[in-house]
Amino acid sequence: MDIDTDTSATIVLTMGQLQNAILIGILQCMVGPSLASTPNVIVSVGGNKYMAKRGLFGSKKDVTGELVLAPEFDPHLCLYNASEEAFPPSSDSIMLVPRGGCSFEQKAYAAKQFGVVGVLIYDNMASRYGWDSEKEAVVFPRDQWDYECDNGYGTMENLDLDPPRYNATLLDPILGEGCTLTPTRNPCDSNICMVTSHAKNSTDYAVCCAWDLPMTMGGDGSIDDSLTDDVTAVFLTIRQANDILPLAAPVGTGGGEVATIMARERSNFNVSFLFLFVMGIFSTVFGAWYATREYRDFGRKLEEYKAKQGVSEGGTDNEFGITEEDDVGDELNSDGGNDSSFLDETNEPAKKGGMFGWAKNFGGGKKDQEPLSLRSIPPARYTEKKEPEMKSGKQDDGSWVLYSIPPQKKDKNKNKKKAPTPDDNAINMATRQVTTQTRAQKDGEDLDSFIPEGSSSATMSTELSQWHVFGFVASASIMLVLLFYFRFFSFIFVVYALGCAGAVSYLIIGPILVRIIPRLGDQVVTELNKEVCCRQNGFDVTSQLGGFIWSGVWIWYGLSHYQPLHNWFFWITQDIFGMTVAIMFLGALKLYSIRIATWFLVAVFFYDIFFVFITPFFTSNGESVMLSVVGDSDTIVDDFCFKYPESSDCTGITSLPMILTFPHINDWTGGSAILGLGDILLPGFLVSYTARVDAAARLLGRHTSVDVYVPEKWYQGYFFPLSVAYAIGLLITFSVLWATGDGQPALLYLAPSCLLAMFIVGRKEIKELWTDSRTLRLADNLKRKCEKNWARQRMHRQVMKKRRERAGYVNNDNDVSGPDSAPARQQMDRPGGSRGSNPSSRGNPNERRSRSRGADGRRNEDRRNPGRREGRRGHPKDGSRNTDQTTGQSNNRGAKKSPGSNAAKAAPDNNAARAEPQKGDVCLGNEKHPGTKALRRAAQKSLETFSNDDFNPDVYRSIKRQLKGKEFFVRDGTGWRQASKGEIKRGIEKAFNEAK
Repeated sequence: MDIDTDTSATIVLTMGQLQNAILIGILQCMVGPSLASTPNVIVSVGGNKYMAKRGLFGSKKDVTGELVLAPEFDPHLCLYNASEEAFPPSSDSIMLVPRGGCSFEQKAYAAKQFGVVGVLIYDNMASRYGWDSEKEAVVFPRDQWDYECDNGYGTMENLDLDPPRYNATLLDPILGEGCTLTPTRNPCDSNICMVTSHAKNSTDYAVCCAWDLPMTMGGDGSIDDSLTDDVTAVFLTIRQANDILPLAAPVGTGGGEVATIMARERSNFNVSFLFLFVMGIFSTVFGAWYATREYRDFGRKLEEYKAKQGVSEGGTDNEFGITEEDDVGDELNSDGGNDSSFLDETNEPAKKGGMFGWAKNFGGGKKDQEPLSLRSIPPARYTEKKEPEMKSGKQDDGSWVLYSIPPQKKDKNKNKKKAPTPDDNAINMATRQVTTQTRAQKDGEDLDSFIPEGSSSATMSTELSQWHVFGFVASASIMLVLLFYFRFFSFIFVVYALGCAGAVSYLIIGPILVRIIPRLGDQVVTELNKEVCCRQNGFDVTSQLGGFIWSGVWIWYGLSHYQPLHNWFFWITQDIFGMTVAIMFLGALKLYSIRIATWFLVAVFFYDIFFVFITPFFTSNGESVMLSVVGDSDTIVDDFCFKYPESSDCTGITSLPMILTFPHINDWTGGSAILGLGDILLPGFLVSYTARVDAAARLLGRHTSVDVYVPEKWYQGYFFPLSVAYAIGLLITFSVLWATGDGQPALLYLAPSCLLAMFIVGRKEIKELWTDSRTLRLADNLKRKCEKNWARQRMHRQVMKKRRERAGYVNNDNDVSGPDSAPARQQMDRPGGSRGSNPSSRGNPNERRSRSRGADGRRNEDRRNPGRREGRRGHPKDGSRNTDQTTGQSNNRGAKKSPGSNAAKAAPDNNAARAEPQKGDVCLGNEKHPGTKALRRAAQKSLETFSNDDFNPDVYRSIKRQLKGKEFFVRDGTGWRQASKGEIKRGIEKAFNEAK
């Protein structure tokens, strides 16, 4: 069977080959792919200029020579044998060779043996017809590849074809000049008829309009490209060949016209490089600045708090008007249950100084205190404490005593304890100034505005380590090799787009909604603040929905269009997504030493060198893995898709989407300037590290006495020099690209530039910066300690509010007591919350202890244990009344009084009113009760955070917070009673241990 072995004529269009069409780089700064079938050379001959297309093989040089024809004994240059004597022309020549018979590169190699400098391979109608020698029938041209009936169709009769085989001398004039087609919606630009089929024994031949467009000439895998690298190969269309062929002379005879092959004029520099240069610098610098938001936000809160509290720089505790007696018991939990407070059973303040006593005692020279480690702060621990037996013979339940900053574990090999460092003392002093109670809080005033809110940042942060370096290089290498062989770009595109939706909703759509929605009215804001699902309110759902809709449209367009990167919507969205992802990563992934940054940049430096320059020695075709995956090239599939861009075989993503791109302006190639996200993220980690160091130094210099270098001006410090170094490295990258016209691995220039600048600017502190940044650790320590104690203050005030609300519920038809009534104020006067206490006695520990016990020595547990209070109400076991020794007022709330007394009119409090459990309450011991099941679910969920911890106060608060509003009950004989604090603690601990 005699068939045309031309590479472009025998290829079968498949999706696998289509994915090789356009390859764009992730770690490259380069020029994007041009439009397919775009002529890239000009052939000048006889005073005329023809636009043609150079092959993917051969030389790229401009050449000039005499036009000659191929030898008569081998007109297609497919039978040449290197052992045969060649006929070299007398001077440099450009040979005209018809298409067909063998591959394009084989023709160029054969022409080289004749000493020519260039070869013009021209299209012809005969090359599109084959001959089946077994069936003795013609193999007609292929639909869409060779002709298109929608551009014109018709019928011709009595052609001398099929059989015999196609005769160019006889049929070319008939199908060319004599072609008459029925016009359709599209004109036939070629005016050439192509026979599409023929029924046996029929005189009618169906014809359609032939395609006559520039073609991409692919290489021949059996021929080494170096054998043809000194011959310029160009493809000519049928109509161009008809004009040029008469001007050529037979080889070796001379007399042909002089022709010139030159590349189309095009500057390597384009204005798009400037836009991409600005986009790259903006993404890196803004992302680094965004990474400092935690220090900036905390600094603003600290200044606001100091301004409202009247704290001056370097002030002391006395500037708050605070004394030791003003510290009340630490109320640790206000999330529901029988009692909001989380105190020891004696209801006394913590022996370490109360709620903020740790700040006063810590680092103050006491021998029994341990210094704070700046490297890590373990979670708060608990100790179980036994109270002495009461006169009744019963022993009290165990309780927890919370240490906000626990002592370090003692080293058995060391007798001496480590003394606090100057840095420890400075941080402690700064913390004491912003975590002590004010006198306004002592008077029961609502002071929420005086305590800053918690951190508003919802972004998870991760400290980078050497394992991240190894993991990145390994995963990037594996992914690059897989892409080299399997080309699954569409899958990566979909995953990347879905990931970008979250970043866009967080950084763009969310802030826009926050500014726009309030203008629609308070009712809209109220509705959107309601929880929709999964702890997400209307604002969260709306912003995320907007991000996923945007991402979905982008995915649809990318998968349903040919070369979507040339569409303005697609590339603008890709740039926005890329910048938001870069900013989010720079804010979430953090460095604490330049050692990790150096490993990162050195690793990717050699990573680029290996995959760009060394991998060609290992691949079968000598192709670079990096350039193959991220490079740009044309293929013959592009020729088909240029004619049929809406074909399902042509649509889809054929490049990596993790790039920033900008289309070339006034460029006939239609390409784009490209910068990979890796060129932003990897050097950006080092730039963001310097920005955080400068921000931390400014925070410490303003609010502490720590001895650190504080950059006063915006251009001082490390951040500005590193930003300039990144800009210089990127400028060098674009300059080399401009000079050579070839894509460049940007990290080859960015990595040395940034590292050199870092070592020069930080040469005086290089030892500290290399191992671990003391400045960052101190700033994190200050922020963590202050926010932790601000949270305690907020919880304490919430407890006080709830007590005031409970006091306001004690009313009836004749006497209504509100939060501002005398009994309510008395209820708020002391941590115990019982009425009738003397406000002046709060500072005396002995008096506080006496208020916690009755006259007979029994513990006064009425407030915490409504069940016991109910049993003792009005009938103490010894017949005596429980009287406060300090005031002489009765604490026996169940005693009957005269009808006119307020105590007689007052109804029992809310805890006493709940004698029987409800459906949502927790019944300890009844595993089938809905509330008990909720307890087990809460314990199971807490393992997500405390999987490696033993049961401690943090676990307790986490579980109680999930059970907010639920009461706890235990079985008491035949009925239920409300559980005491110790019983609640043991029940929660049991549920947590079982879940663990």
